[in-house]
Amino acid sequence: MSTWMNHSFALIHGEDADERQRLVAEWKAKHVDSTWGEFGLRICAEQATWAEIYQALQEPPPMGADTVAVIVPSIGDLLMKKEIPDALLRLLQDPPSHQRFLGVGLGTVTEAKGRGLGRAPWTQWMKQGRIHKVGELAPKDAAAFAQQFAHTLGLKLPIDVAHYLIQQVGPHPALIRRTLEVLDVACRSRTVDLTEVQQVTFRLEAQNGFAWSKAWKSGQLSAALDALQKSFEDKEEPVKMLGQARLEVERVARYLDAQAQRIAPHDLPDFLGLSPRQAFLIDDIRRVGTRLRRRDVQSLLHKLSQCDRDLKGLTLAGARTPLLDLTLALTRAWAR
Repeated sequence: MSTWMNHSFALIHGEDADERQRLVAEWKAKHVDSTWGEFGLRICAEQATWAEIYQALQEPPPMGADTVAVIVPSIGDLLMKKEIPDALLRLLQDPPSHQRFLGVGLGTVTEAKGRGLGRAPWTQWMKQGRIHKVGELAPKDAAAFAQQFAHTLGLKLPIDVAHYLIQQVGPHPALIRRTLEVLDVACRSRTVDLTEVQQVTFRLEAQNGFAWSKAWKSGQLSAALDALQKSFEDKEEPVKMLGQARLEVERVARYLDAQAQRIAPHDLPDFLGLSPRQAFLIDDIRRVGTRLRRRDVQSLLHKLSQCDRDLKGLTLAGARTPLLDLTLALTRAWAR
């Protein structure tokens, strides 16, 4: 069990929704009084303010219980604001023994100095091991992660096929796991080959998912919407299209990080998770990266996370509205 989970006051954030939900359930099992169950648990509203969170933390445990737990299911936006009341700040820095608290960021919260997790009390929490990030895979580690998970399924995933799979879905644990779970059913020989990955990930140029991403990357809104409509008609898997969009946006985010860290040009492909054959993609990434501000990219990442939640049916029943909204945002960003 991760060290952060042992803390009664903790925070979890990141892009891997499946892993995040699993770990939140484990934290609840560890810190919510099993005798009292839901009676000893307070869940704040998604749009809760710091004042409302502080109020929830002031509520006493049920009669006869020793502890009460508070979970904030969408704390990411609040973490970007400075206005934490002094009383709550003191409580977060010195948690009371009877209280349990878990903040949940539905996306990755920045650790930049003076912003997000880069200021008190969160810097103190990071040093104490109270903060855990999910879905954080370095591009160079993604293939090994895919091979390890394939092994647990009884699949053999050659390294070249693993790299191709990452190229198709990106270095995202949730998408890698879902793709391999499909391959577990589809692969009869138990040894995955390139053709099977290609079929499962729907990445052939002739398909609408590719046409969709190509259109919005060219700033062509009408063509992107047309490709999106065809993908609906052909019942293509929306999560695969979302994975491609996330891959493109995160490459731009890593480019901005590379600029901030003054990464040498010859090291840029590796930093961006590109193979030598993909080096030609850098020009387009640079073009977009020089036009977008970091907060613009963070906004796109947040929109991708929201779209992912909507596609899973947590907010909307269908895929049309969230993908239409996402298409518009991506086209505007790449057309700048």
